[in-house]
Amino acid sequence: MTEPNRKQATPNGGGRQTTPSDGQATSNQEQAAPHDEQSTPDSEQTMAEVFSRAIEIEKKAADIFTELSSLFSHIPNISAFWKGMAADEVVHMDTLQDIRGTLTQEQLSLPPEKQILKDICKVEDLLKGDLIGPIRNLDDAYELAHEMEYSEVNAIFRSLATGIVPSEKLVEFVSAEMEQHLKKIIDFTQNFGDRAWRRQISIRHAQDIPLLSTTGDSASDREP
Repeated sequence: MTEPNRKQATPNGGGRQTTPSDGQATSNQEQAAPHDEQSTPDSEQTMAEVFSRAIEIEKKAADIFTELSSLFSHIPNISAFWKGMAADEVVHMDTLQDIRGTLTQEQLSLPPEKQILKDICKVEDLLKGDLIGPIRNLDDAYELAHEMEYSEVNAIFRSLATGIVPSEKLVEFVSAEMEQHLKKIIDFTQNFGDRAWRRQISIRHAQDIPLLSTTGDSASDREP
């Protein structure tokens, strides 16, 4: 169950609708530096390079969720949730590695579609910023996770995992994997707590960070 004040985005929609008070993840994306020339889409890119970049994206996503698990290690069920999200990203990474291993050199040398190059560049820009540093409470972490999961990350995985190797079994696996993965974020409020509650759950070792958790204030809500 999603919260009433959130407009649900679709996984392939390139992000969610936001408001000025919608959380830290949006400001992180806005502050990300422009994509560098090295990974700019061009005619020299091959499917081999696309797979490598997509695998690295999944690895970075897993690393982020692992860091979130550490930030909330003082709350076992919350920490376990983020560990589960990280484990899902490792499954995605391993799946892409396995598929890449089945492709011929000719297939790996083919140029990719322009859209997936654009999607990869957009996600790389999102993930290159400091996404963990600004997090002060569970709501900040949730907003970051929502931003990541409803960006192009999952569209890239689905496209590469099901669009190259014709396999009904693989398509079924990927569909089931993506459904259960996204459902974790969709059901987060129902399973744990709403935004007001999340804002009261501070990260571990946050004694030097000014938080007004008893009033429900979040670092992302205060004036700069």
